[in-house]
Amino acid sequence: VPASQEFLFAFATRSSKLDEITSRLTAADTLTVHEHVVPPLTDQDIESLIAVLEKNNRLGILTGASMSDRRKAFREQAGRQLLVAMIQATSGENFEKKAQDEYLELEPSQRYPYGLISVATSLRYSLAKDEALLAQGDSTNETLIAIDRLSARHLIVPVPSRNEFRCRHRVIADLVFDKLLHLGDLGPVLEGLAWALASKVDANGDRRSRTAQFLARAINHEFLLRTIGVENARDLYTKLETMLSWDYHYWLQRGCLEVEKGDIRRAENFLGAARSLGSSDHRVETAYAYMLMRKAWESPHDLHAQELLDSGVAALEDIIESYGKFSEYPFHVLGSQTLAWIHRSGWTRQQKFLFLEKVGKLVELGLKHHPMAKNLLTLKDDLKRESLLTAVNHTTSPGMPLK
Repeated sequence: VPASQEFLFAFATRSSKLDEITSRLTAADTLTVHEHVVPPLTDQDIESLIAVLEKNNRLGILTGASMSDRRKAFREQAGRQLLVAMIQATSGENFEKKAQDEYLELEPSQRYPYGLISVATSLRYSLAKDEALLAQGDSTNETLIAIDRLSARHLIVPVPSRNEFRCRHRVIADLVFDKLLHLGDLGPVLEGLAWALASKVDANGDRRSRTAQFLARAINHEFLLRTIGVENARDLYTKLETMLSWDYHYWLQRGCLEVEKGDIRRAENFLGAARSLGSSDHRVETAYAYMLMRKAWESPHDLHAQELLDSGVAALEDIIESYGKFSEYPFHVLGSQTLAWIHRSGWTRQQKFLFLEKVGKLVELGLKHHPMAKNLLTLKDDLKRESLLTAVNHTTSPGMPLK
């Protein structure tokens, strides 16, 4: 084409690939690039999409739905997002892969803030700009530019009335979360997120505030164990210590991590700090009692094992009396740790039987207060089975008559 002749070249690509392409085109200084971001589906788009999917027998779970329900699924559940609509309508793995590939295809400067916002959305929160900056430790404008680019291309969307952003749909956020987990990228994202949130709370703040509740969700020990594992969770807690040393909930979660999967001596230290700062919270006392029973279980023949066990049981009985109607957790701790102790202790069968009977009755009380608690129902059956086995073994021992 002669240099003096103007021409138009149009192409379509995913938003995540656009920067890579346009940066090369604009480097030549001879081309002008104009972007047009495809907007969310209109009602007419939805009608046309349904017609095409129906014609090709690709409506998936919407095949037997009425036309009004199909429209509603695309408008409300899919949030007028084409990719989400295709995932939810067809349950197609290819479309899920496309959503995850969007993360991989982003420019490096955009990948981390997109991961942050996606994780926040997956946890049912939106992320403020200053939180993204704090998470990334960015003293330049690179993160802000990245967020603006992601927003301009509808990969993230602003939250009305707040200077916050969320992923364009929760389904996509969950898929990105899973991809981060699979790639091993989730740890740094959660670490940055927790750091940003921790830097915005203080001892005089409202624990019911959005930031405080978001932080509590991000540092929950069960969540961290399930997603990034004990060692990465330990690293995360260690990096937050200087900012959250005043917070009993931080020490509670850190101690619970060690009770569940780590070092019982560390657990005792961390939970001691939690008790010192927040002894009025029954969750702290429950965790401390759990730690005592666990410590007895770890060294059942130690001189102080019985004392530790008795202290833990007594504490849980007190908690059950005061808070048992409101939480099934102390019942669960008592029942599960009783079974653990029975299997390792040097008690006689008679001692085991009496202890199992006592705890079994308390777990049954827990079921009366919390009839929908499946974990207590399972515990009740396990305790009863262990009690029966102990009784049978006891009555059939040499020199003992059968009952």
